[in-house]
Amino acid sequence: MIEFALTLPLLVPLMLFMIEYGHYYWVTLNAVEAAKLGLASAVTQQNSTTHAANCADTAKVTLVTQKGHDDAVTYFTTNSPSLASASTPTVTCVSGTINGATVTNPSWRIIVQMDFRPLIGFRLPWFRASTTVSGGITYSTPALIRTL
Repeated sequence: MIEFALTLPLLVPLMLFMIEYGHYYWVTLNAVEAAKLGLASAVTQQNSTTHAANCADTAKVTLVTQKGHDDAVTYFTTNSPSLASASTPTVTCVSGTINGATVTNPSWRIIVQMDFRPLIGFRLPWFRASTTVSGGITYSTPALIRTL
């Protein structure tokens, strides 16, 4: 019994860390899936109906980016409603050189930023602090880019 009392202060923080990291991992997986879905939707909109000639065609670019944004948000409201208010998908039209690679004009980029509260009540120091949620955590997906 004394062994349990001595190890309990070590086991409880370890268990809380595992729960919080699992939650963080679940949020990141959902964010990346929403980004993939939103980007695929934007490219499908571009290919099927909108046909923006380049990034300067603002009216058509707005239609494509709005479609990608809306479908990324729809992913959250359908699959994980608790994350819908924490997500901020941003779809943009890109062209030129990105990270040393030349992309066709137009190409589409999406980034989904998640700002959410931790499950255990406080942010662990190795998670990036949110600028919009007090005491919250922020995660941004890597920029996904798709060319036509």
